[in-house]
Amino acid sequence: MPAKKCAPPSPVSSVTALIAAFAVWASTAHATDLCVRDPEVQAVDSSAPVTESFLDQMKAIGVKTIIRYYDHEGETLPGKTLRRAERDTIVMSGLGIGVVFQHRNNKFASFTAFRGRQDAERSLILAAENSQPRGSAIYFGVDGAW
Repeated sequence: MPAKKCAPPSPVSSVTALIAAFAVWASTAHATDLCVRDPEVQAVDSSAPVTESFLDQMKAIGVKTIIRYYDHEGETLPGKTLRRAERDTIVMSGLGIGVVFQHRNNKFASFTAFRGRQDAERSLILAAENSQPRGSAIYFGVDGAW
């Protein structure tokens, strides 16, 4: 089996060490140029909405799961938040979904009990919107040079 290597087009902080990260501006046209088969890479995260074409390309190189984000209404990046239509597209493609909540989590001062409750409440609203299975995980991401 040929090796699959995914190199991000630019440095990107990732909430998970074992996933291939793509910068928000990485287009689906570049996906096959950046990745070749590697059984260790089974998930990719994207802070931008994914398309059917992108999902097809990811499946072709062995990716099994797409990791997307939940965020507050004032998103840190346009399109960062997973919405129902995109969720449906991912599910229809046969790929799994992982979810990370992340909103300006690059400042230590943002880690307060009040903010934690706000993030949790927003996560539950988005989980309901996306029909996320009860009891499934919502990860909370931290970005920063800590």
